Amino acid sequence: MLILFDNGTPAPLRHALKGHIVVEAIERGWDRLVNGELIAAAEAEGFDLLLTTDKNIRYQQNLTGQKNRVRGHRQSATANPTPLP
Repeated sequence: MLILFDNGTPAPLRHALKGHIVVEAIERGWDRLVNGELIAAAEAEGFDLLLTTDKNIRYQQNLTGQKNRVRGHRQSATANPTPLP
């Protein structure tokens, strides 16, 4: 699985995802993209999952007309990742 971490996702978490390819947004120069742009870029590049700490992404994520390959997941330091609708 190809996973994209946004700017707020703790980088050490990538070590828990062995067997997956993890890329940080900053590695692609995407650290200045806003969420709609980040989602579009991730989808265009074939990412399967966007892991984010942005609690408002559910309101910024419009999947109408998209391939639905990239889904945002919100995570916190104290809880397991929570899938968004």
